Amino acid sequence: MRYFARSALSVAFACLCTLSSAEDLIPNYVFEQPVPRKAYVLAISDYEHEDKLPSSVKDEATVKAKLESLKFAVTLASSEAKRNAEVLRSDLKFFFSSIKRGEIVLVYYSGHGFWFRGRNFIVPSTVDNANPPKQPGSGDPVDPEDLNVSISEIVSLIDHVGAGQATVVIDACRDAPKFPMSKADALQKKVDLLQGASSLLFFAAQEGYSSEGSTDPDQNSKYTGYWLKYVDQPGKPIIDAHRQATIAVQMATQGHQTPELGGVYSGALYPAPSQEVLDEEKASWIAILTAGTEGDANFYVRLLPGSRFVAAARKWLADRQSQPRRTTTSRVNPLAVENAGQFSTVLSTRTFPTDANKLGETLSTVVPGLSGNLEFSGTQRSDGENATPKSKPYITARATIDTFDRPSLTGAKLRTLNKGDSFIASNFLRIDKKNWIEGSFQDGKTIYVPDAAIPDLRNLATAKLRVSDVTFGSSDILSPPNFSSLAMTVEEIGAKNVVGVSVRIRPPTNVDKAYGAQSSQLRLTRIRSELLRLGISNALIGGIIEQSEGTTVANTARITIAVNQEAKR
Repeated sequence: MRYFARSALSVAFACLCTLSSAEDLIPNYVFEQPVPRKAYVLAISDYEHEDKLPSSVKDEATVKAKLESLKFAVTLASSEAKRNAEVLRSDLKFFFSSIKRGEIVLVYYSGHGFWFRGRNFIVPSTVDNANPPKQPGSGDPVDPEDLNVSISEIVSLIDHVGAGQATVVIDACRDAPKFPMSKADALQKKVDLLQGASSLLFFAAQEGYSSEGSTDPDQNSKYTGYWLKYVDQPGKPIIDAHRQATIAVQMATQGHQTPELGGVYSGALYPAPSQEVLDEEKASWIAILTAGTEGDANFYVRLLPGSRFVAAARKWLADRQSQPRRTTTSRVNPLAVENAGQFSTVLSTRTFPTDANKLGETLSTVVPGLSGNLEFSGTQRSDGENATPKSKPYITARATIDTFDRPSLTGAKLRTLNKGDSFIASNFLRIDKKNWIEGSFQDGKTIYVPDAAIPDLRNLATAKLRVSDVTFGSSDILSPPNFSSLAMTVEEIGAKNVVGVSVRIRPPTNVDKAYGAQSSQLRLTRIRSELLRLGISNALIGGIIEQSEGTTVANTARITIAVNQEAKR
């Protein structure tokens, strides 16, 4: 039987005393507000110098109807915009002027197209690319980029308005144009596929190939027909519609037409969210209020741009600008939970080695824990089962701390660490009876931080380890976690007997690297929230996001719990 929390709000308030303050969880931060969806549909069929495309008429009508059923406000391209590139550019700019930051945008095109100078182009109905007009005065042909509209121009408009998520669907040919190309033009590759911070590009065909339309006005173009079939599947992100349409088109054309994916998968949009998706949107947001940070909230806005709680997340972030930053830290190094034997010397002495880099050991396996003004960051990075020599621990300040240019209080003061500031440790040092951490920020500047304290974690050495898995149904960011095994394990051992927890998780496969890392962070926060609900102290929970294959399998988090054997239930 699957275990689920009583309700998102009850979980939040159960954890209130552990991490959050009352102002974090008042109803002002759990209100629902739909994110506006807007679409621009352009379909050109009646060409003067190209083959006519009867199926584009069908495409326009059916795409408009489908998008409206998915709560998009649809704008159809004007008749003159279909005929002339400059009018089309003006039409597009006018459409994008209505887009507010964070809104959902979809641009659809069905018609003739071609690939030129590394870009993909839309062909207006009156353009004669084989016989372009001459420029006044010089008599040179007008540049094809002026006569046609590139997809890059659309992507630039999307980035300019700051859309929360944008999808550009291009059902057009991407083969060579009818005019000759220079050698330099032919060498330029895939510009459109690399642009766009928030744009997904769905191409009906690969670069250099054509897209199949239909001479039957009652039939859709091949790709559009399949895309429409899959785009409104309940609970599926919009990228799944393209993936399924790709397979269907390949099969229907016996491999002659292969759709292609471009852009950046920076956020998941659910055109027809299921109740499970809606529930998970809320549960994930409540988990951030309960156990997350401003960074987690920013990830939520970025990864779930269509969520009903994006407005609440933005309000929470705005209200927290005048308050101390949230921090997620742990007194316990999660690697010490998994294998305390690696830390035996420091566990017993509670002092740093003279110079950890001279020990010949992985730096992440030297110090079992930190307390006081410095603690381990709540999320560590690892390259497998154990941190590799290149993996270094992340440390977070829990109060204001001065840093120095060398491991001496007489050294020159450098940057002051404020609460929530993190840095990467590059060495642990013991000098003049003081523990020092050598580290650096992203800019690479070396700092030395004094008075690092090691808590008494000797009970880790004799602790009994219990392992429990939290599984997710798929790589989808809103795939619900199954907490049943974890809940039963904690109930059996008793939360008060837990002396350390390691949560090890691997990013989903077959997704953009940044998206995978950020979605793993949100999953980690979700698990942390559940551990808090089960009564385990946040200071005992350390997370590890693996950078490559390790002990965990895809869509599974491995929870290692160290249990004090001397304690009684």
